[in-house]
Amino acid sequence: MEQKVRINIRIFGIFVLLALLITSMASVVMAQDGAVNENDVSLIAAFRSIQPTSDDSDIDLIVTNHSSERRVARFEFKGIPEGWDIQVWQRYFSYRLNVLALEPLGSPNEGNKQEPRLRITPPADSQAGEYRFSLEVLSEDGKVKFDQADFTVSLPERTPVETGNVEVSTTFPYLQGPTASRFEFEIAIKNKTGADASFDLSAASPLNWTVQFLPAYGDERLISSVAPIDNATQRVKVRVTPARFAEAGTYSIPVTVSNETYDTEIGLQVQITGQGELSMDTVATVLSFDATAGEASQIDLVIGNVGTDELTNVTMLAAAPDGWVVSFDKESFPSVGVADFQPVAALITPDKDAIPGDYIVSIIARSPDDLREASLRITVSQSTIWGWLGIVIVIAVLGGLGGLFWRLGRR
Repeated sequence: MEQKVRINIRIFGIFVLLALLITSMASVVMAQDGAVNENDVSLIAAFRSIQPTSDDSDIDLIVTNHSSERRVARFEFKGIPEGWDIQVWQRYFSYRLNVLALEPLGSPNEGNKQEPRLRITPPADSQAGEYRFSLEVLSEDGKVKFDQADFTVSLPERTPVETGNVEVSTTFPYLQGPTASRFEFEIAIKNKTGADASFDLSAASPLNWTVQFLPAYGDERLISSVAPIDNATQRVKVRVTPARFAEAGTYSIPVTVSNETYDTEIGLQVQITGQGELSMDTVATVLSFDATAGEASQIDLVIGNVGTDELTNVTMLAAAPDGWVVSFDKESFPSVGVADFQPVAALITPDKDAIPGDYIVSIIARSPDDLREASLRITVSQSTIWGWLGIVIVIAVLGGLGGLFWRLGRR
């Protein structure tokens, strides 16, 4: 008996050891599932080798989380040349980034992907040659290196600085689009006066046009002056909004950068291509109408073109409840000119069995360039013929019953 007890104790001990071993292995596997891996995050740079043509350069980056867990990526630079300012910036707002939070793979709106911008600014007195540095993407604790990008910056020989003026330039001085567009130029203002200076910004624009100046990066605040230091370049965004009904054509927007001593002008041009715009309303300028079930009602409409270019192939459509019939006396127009208005009669026939109440009928005018929709509220009532017919039937029934009682009373 004592020997059996010992055997049972040994067997129980073996089971306990196996259970502990399985538990520890499961813990290790679970820990490994959430562990940070060097392949979790990747870094893509639009360019790895550049030759700047201005005081600073931007390179677009894409940082992507490929894991099923949320990851925090930290940026670290290696080998930055002395005196250089190299930082990772948020692409649309003016602040620097040291870390990025990346949502898991498959998150809504591609939350696992971020697109910051690398900004490289060499010192003003840097010598010509090739300069190299690296950008590393690390885990939050810095123990895992996810990815690395190596960059080469080739600086050309600097031309002697001409002092005594302010230089204004732009890469794209000519933009085109329809009237509804908002045109944005970017100008570079270089201070070559030989000293730090402040310059006022102004522009001459056509009547009812708007010209605004904003910082080239991030901020949406409006500015009216800039203050670049000596031999530095400052970029400014020039936002041009045309007049609502500006005619098609080319318009000049001269921009002036000046102070009490210096005055420089650059010419910008906007070409308005013209765009048709549909309008639609009822002749009565109301959207509520009465109708009778099973009977056609006419609603007079007016469609027009309030844009700056001709509209072609304008068609009339309708969406109505089941059993309703909607037709137009003119179902299409080959063209509608600028400031041209055309009458259209819509015939709306509710279903003969329609229950009295309010219904919505959508009238649509459509062209390849634009679409307009008007929602009409139709209040339906039953035909009065049925009311009179009901009265006649009631009178006939009462008359028949009266005649029957009279005949029975005579007997």
